[in-house]
Amino acid sequence: MFDYRRILTCYDDTAEMKAALHHATSLGKSLRAELHVLVVIDIAAMVSSTLGMPSEGAYLNIEHTARETLQRGLDLAEARGVSAHGHVAVGNMADNVKHYADALRADFVVVGHRRRSGFSRLWHGPAPHQTLIGRCGASAVITVTV
Repeated sequence: MFDYRRILTCYDDTAEMKAALHHATSLGKSLRAELHVLVVIDIAAMVSSTLGMPSEGAYLNIEHTARETLQRGLDLAEARGVSAHGHVAVGNMADNVKHYADALRADFVVVGHRRRSGFSRLWHGPAPHQTLIGRCGASAVITVTV
């Protein structure tokens, strides 16, 4: 029998990531696995939204918001009967997920995504979960479609 011990999921308060967290908590309960919730502060999005590098005050506000978001994710996991460990990272989502999946030796990475169509696929490029599938070598990537 397989011994799955660790699950990593990302969280950002979107419907996609709430669905992923729901799936990850169900999987964690079933497997009695350790659940890790990761919130990533995306530097590229931060720079574009502030028209340059944010001030120290703006960055502290963004970090505070990320920690509040993480706490909401941990509270949702707790409400489903699963105790989870939380992590906040800064940088690219795919890079950080790969880093944490490797560092934690995660058996599963659970991510949510919204199906894109037509122009959206061309404009935004590959969905983040498609990038992760090739990068998280030792982990199985589970995608939850909303």
